[in-house]
Amino acid sequence: MNREELRAAIVGSDDLPREPVDVPWDLGGTKLYVRALTASEKDAYVAKTMPTGEFIWTNDLTASLLVKVIVTDDGERIFSDADVIVLGGKGSATLSKLFKVAMRLSGMNEEGADQIEAGFTQAQSEPSDTG
Repeated sequence: MNREELRAAIVGSDDLPREPVDVPWDLGGTKLYVRALTASEKDAYVAKTMPTGEFIWTNDLTASLLVKVIVTDDGERIFSDADVIVLGGKGSATLSKLFKVAMRLSGMNEEGADQIEAGFTQAQSEPSDTG
């Protein structure tokens, strides 16, 4: 292959793995899939959550990742970025399950997902100054 053919083959390849995930939502028999983040999506997510190199908890951390990776069986996104608040209102156990799959498929370790989840649990149990 020459340079142009190689470029076309790389650009045209479907290299975003996806897998079905069982969820408790009634989807009428349709399977829900989670796909890997693209490199640009991953970079943006890491920049948002670790702007100084240390993890920083942000609102809707889980949902902001999941709106990008919950897809149909052919890889088409189901949610837009504007759906973060809506998706963030769903049950945390289901979203945590989807989040772990997304982290693994995207080359981010599940240990990181467990740390984020632990931070979420801790943040939820701490008293709020807004009450």
